Parts: sequence; C-alpha cells; structure tokens
Amino acid sequence: MAKLFLSSEFIYGNTKGAIERLTDLLEDGKSYTTFGNIGKRHNFNLSFKASYRYNSLTFRNNLRFSKNIYIDGDRNLNNSILFMSNRASVSGDITKTTALEFSMDLRPQTRSAQSKDIKYYSVFSVNLNQVLVKNKLYCGVTVNDPFNNRRFLYSNIGNDEYRITTNREIIVRIFTFIIRWNFGRFNEKPEELGRSIQPPSDIYVP
Repeated sequence: MAKLFLSSEFIYGNTKGAIERLTDLLEDGKSYTTFGNIGKRHNFNLSFKASYRYNSLTFRNNLRFSKNIYIDGDRNLNNSILFMSNRASVSGDITKTTALEFSMDLRPQTRSAQSKDIKYYSVFSVNLNQVLVKNKLYCGVTVNDPFNNRRFLYSNIGNDEYRITTNREIIVRIFTFIIRWNFGRFNEKPEELGRSIQPPSDIYVP
C-alpha cells in the first residue's frame, strides 16, 4: 500500500554575540580571516518535507529556504543572505536486514556574515545499512560524491569598501563507516541506521 506524508516547518532564531568567520582587509592589501563575535544574527528557516512509500521503496525530499541577517555596529556590518538547500533520496530494503539508499544534496558553496552572493553545488551519496544483531548491533557504510575527489567552492565577501572573491579546494569523496550497539529495547529497521551519514560540507584540503 502506498503512503504519502507531507509536512512543513518554520523556525526562527535570534542569537546575540554569534561567532562568525570574518575577513578584514589590511593596509598592505592582504586579507586576514578569523572567528569573532558579532552583535546579532537572525535566522529564518522554512522547510517542506515529503515522503512517499510504495512497497519496499521510500522516496523523500526535504526543501529548505533560509535567510540570515547579520548586524554588528562595531564592524559597520548589516548584511542579509538568502539561500536554499534540498535533499532528495530513494531507499529500499534489499533483504530483511539490509537497506540501500541513494541521495542527492544541493548545498550552498559558502555562506558567511559577509557573503554577497551564493552559488550552489550538488553531492551524490550511497548509503548501505546492515543489521548484524536484531535490534542491537548495526553497521553502515556511506560513500559521498563517489565520482568526484575534490571541488572548488566559490566565495564572494566584502562590504562597501572592498570585495574579496576566492575559490578554495575541498575534499568531497569521503568514505564513512559506522557501527552501533543499542542499549535497552529498540525496534528499528536497517534503513533507520545513520540514514546517509553526511560529513561536514566544509572540509579543507590539508
């Protein structure tokens, strides 16, 4: 039997003294980047979720629109950025104890308190979950972006006095292995273990 689930969610956050990555332009033309406190950060998030299950297959989509407002009188900072993200996936049971999931993520390349525009990149992932001991021991393997090893992420930051445009290189092909033991009584399916384990999107190349 087919089942369709739809939901939406709105979240607002207001953070005083938020820690953000900030870049200043020095007198000799060099830039200096560090983390510091800013006056206020307002977050608006609106998300739409859909899930459709047909037989042993489950289709999911999570679309989110976000707006961040950054205010800091000491740095003459009053900036707002609007961006989106989306995650679509399909998962299914290979056996009663094994589940496989394919997912595609659309993410902002970079975003910060000083961002002037946003560009996006996509990440394809494969996630395999296995039950070793029913309701107790599970393991999972995830491969993120198997067709790419490295990517360049675009960044455009600044204020009324200067602009800094950069392209930084990150590692994107990442293998993740997880093993978990449940204490107590649980009743889980293999697909519920670490669904598409996602590493941080900002992983610098050493």
